[in-house]
Amino acid sequence: MTFQPDAWERFVFDETPIYVRPGNGDWFVPNHAGDELLRTLPLGQAGSRDVMASRFLDRLPPGDAAPFAGRSEVLELKALSELWLHITDRCDLACSHCMFSCTPAKASRMSLEDVQTLGRQAVDLGCRVFALTGGEPLIHPDFERIVDTLLGFDGSHVAVLTNLMTLEKHLDSLRRWPEDRFHLQISVDGLEENHDRFRGRGTFHRLRSSLELLRSLGHPVTLSMAVMKDNVADMADVVDLAADVGAGQNNVHFLWYFVRGRGKDTGFVSPREILDNLTEAASRAEARRVGIDNIDALRDRVFAPSGTIFDGTNAAWESLAVAPDSRLTPGPPASVALRPRNLKVYPTPATIGLEALGVPF
Repeated sequence: MTFQPDAWERFVFDETPIYVRPGNGDWFVPNHAGDELLRTLPLGQAGSRDVMASRFLDRLPPGDAAPFAGRSEVLELKALSELWLHITDRCDLACSHCMFSCTPAKASRMSLEDVQTLGRQAVDLGCRVFALTGGEPLIHPDFERIVDTLLGFDGSHVAVLTNLMTLEKHLDSLRRWPEDRFHLQISVDGLEENHDRFRGRGTFHRLRSSLELLRSLGHPVTLSMAVMKDNVADMADVVDLAADVGAGQNNVHFLWYFVRGRGKDTGFVSPREILDNLTEAASRAEARRVGIDNIDALRDRVFAPSGTIFDGTNAAWESLAVAPDSRLTPGPPASVALRPRNLKVYPTPATIGLEALGVPF
C-alpha cells in the first residue's frame, strides 16, 4: 500500500511538525520540505513531485498495516541471548542510593561451580553475552576464575559492572583478557563532590586514578551514572570525564534512579529536568566524540525502518538473571535445567529480592 495522508493527524510542538496515526501509536517527524509536501497531498498538488519527493513518500508508513499478534508470533522460548550473574551481595562500599543495600558485611555469593554450570547450560541455549554484577564483582574471591570460565566459551563476551575500587588486584588478568570480549561498566555519580557524597570520601580520587590506569592500558570503558536530583547537573561533566580519561574510546550510560533499598524518593528527578541536562550532555558528547548509549538506542528507534515494532523488554524471553542464592529471573522454559540450588523467578535483574514479585521455581 502507498502512504495515506488522511490516516494521519498533524501536530506542532516548538515549531516542529509531528505526524501521528491515531489508534496504533505510529508517528514521524519530517523536515520542512517533507512537511510542505505532505500538506499539499490532500489538495492534489503533489502529482508532479520529483524523484526525491517520491522516494520520501515511499519511506513513509503505508496504509493499514497487518495487525500485530504479539511477540509470540515471531519469537520462541527456546533460546537465551544474555545471562546476568549477580555473583555477590558483598560490596566494599555502602553507597547511599544502593538499590540492593549492599555493604562490606554481606556475605552471600554465587560459587564458581554455580557459574560453571550456569554458563555451560546458557551457552547450550545460544547465550554468548554474560554480565557480572552484585554487590561488587571484583571482590568475589573467584572473580578472575569466573571471568576465565565465561571467556572460555567460544565467541562469548563478558561485561562487569564495578566501582573500580580494587582494580589494581586484577591488572595481570586484565592485560590478558581480550579487549573486544571483556568490558567494564564503571559507576560514577558525578564529579568529586557528588560522587564522594554518595560513595564515601576519597572514592572519586581512587576512581580517577583507576581510570587513568585503564587509559594507559588502552582499555575502553563505559561510565555509568545513576541520575538523581542531587547530581543531574553533572551529566554533561561526566561526558567530559569520559573524554578526558578515554582518548576517544569511552562511552557513557545514564541509569534511571531506583527508589528501592537505600534509594529514597527524595532523590527522584523529573524527566523534564533529565531531558534538559541530557540535551547538554549530548551536545558535549558530540563535540568531544563520546558516545551516550541511551541516545544511540533512541536513535535506533526513531530511524528504524517503517513498520518496525519495539515490543518492550527482552526479559523473560531472551534474557535472565541469577542471584547469589541462585534465584532466577523469568526466562525460557529451558531454564528448568538451571537448578544448582533453590531457585526463585523474578521479572528482571533489578527486581531480585522483591518477594512480592518472586515466584518459587
